[in-house]
Amino acid sequence: MTITEVRAGVGFRLGFGAVAFGMLAALLTPAQILLPLQAAELSGEAKAGTLALVSSIGGVVGVVAAPLVGMASDRTRSRYGRRRGWALAGAVTGALGLTGLAAATSVPALMLAFAVLQIGIAGVIAGALALVADQVPQSQRGEISGVAGVAGALSPVFGAWAFSLLGGDVRATYLVLATLMLGGGALLLATVREPSSRAEAAKPWDWQEWVGCFRLNPRRDPDLGWMWLTRFLVFLGMALSLGFVLYWVQGVLGPGTGPAELAESMAVVTSVYALVAVISGVIAGIVSDRLMRRKAFVVAAGLVLSLCSVANLAWPTWTGVLIVSAIAGLAFGVYSTMDLAVAADVLPRADQRARDLGVLQSANTLPSLAGPALGAVMLSGAGFTGLYAAAALCMAGAAFTVTRITAIR
Repeated sequence: MTITEVRAGVGFRLGFGAVAFGMLAALLTPAQILLPLQAAELSGEAKAGTLALVSSIGGVVGVVAAPLVGMASDRTRSRYGRRRGWALAGAVTGALGLTGLAAATSVPALMLAFAVLQIGIAGVIAGALALVADQVPQSQRGEISGVAGVAGALSPVFGAWAFSLLGGDVRATYLVLATLMLGGGALLLATVREPSSRAEAAKPWDWQEWVGCFRLNPRRDPDLGWMWLTRFLVFLGMALSLGFVLYWVQGVLGPGTGPAELAESMAVVTSVYALVAVISGVIAGIVSDRLMRRKAFVVAAGLVLSLCSVANLAWPTWTGVLIVSAIAGLAFGVYSTMDLAVAADVLPRADQRARDLGVLQSANTLPSLAGPALGAVMLSGAGFTGLYAAAALCMAGAAFTVTRITAIR
């Protein structure tokens, strides 16, 4: 019996869920709330440009680091396995980056700390997500991906409410996130078991392989290529919409909104989004495993997210924000659950799973590079109309590209 024929147990769910929760809270809370506020504090009216610069530098570092750490994980030979140590090291590095963000008093310091955070996230991905491909059978991947979907929905809620309960204190919120990320890495190490990798054939380091990570070959691996494009379009759409949601909510509430009121409003919006996303993600994971179908879920999620971007423009009120957030949460809960399951299904080489996940991760991190810069240009030129229209086109494009993947139904 191969390891991927053994169903993942409670310990795997707990450890994987904890590290995913910590990682996503560390990624999404700064992107949606903390970095925009720091950019405004440091740059005033030039806040969109500063946010784009910081996010872009972090995106470049993440794109470079993810496949590199993945290759190192694939080559690790240890009695304790090859994944968990990298996940823990990534959690430690990410916590250091978050601590640096808390202490940053200038734009260069903000850029450096955010880059360190991206390296840490790359380590968690190379370790934790590769464990799904290593240890979870295909018939259970929708369920386990649902754990990541729940973590993705609840983690920004945690961050938003932590920020609100701390009275809008940006730096204290960063330290809470750092503690959470460390705890997730430690829990994964304690609850998930790996077989020894000492007996596996040693694979020499090949820098050409790393360079090749940036030259995705869709002819050789067409499903991997279509998955990359689908993920890129979704996360670019999210970067254009959610990346500037704080400024959108601030505009809806009015220019006189104070930090405490804004913090509470963002916590409410995030909670509504997450509650629906958790429910839809869990249900979608279970149903997709039973039907062994993924495409229809991703297509529906992409189309609904596209419509939500347009709905924002048509309904710029507080009630509209809440209702659109709930519908978008439903759709993204479904997508986030399917995303990891589809990614695990299309990986072409068993001995390069972490490396290939690193390649796919660039489809997440490149939008953090291009999205804020593109969004800042659109916001200054076409306003939120151009911004949300572009997000809608990205989501609709993803609903098409996923249909080209042949490894899934």
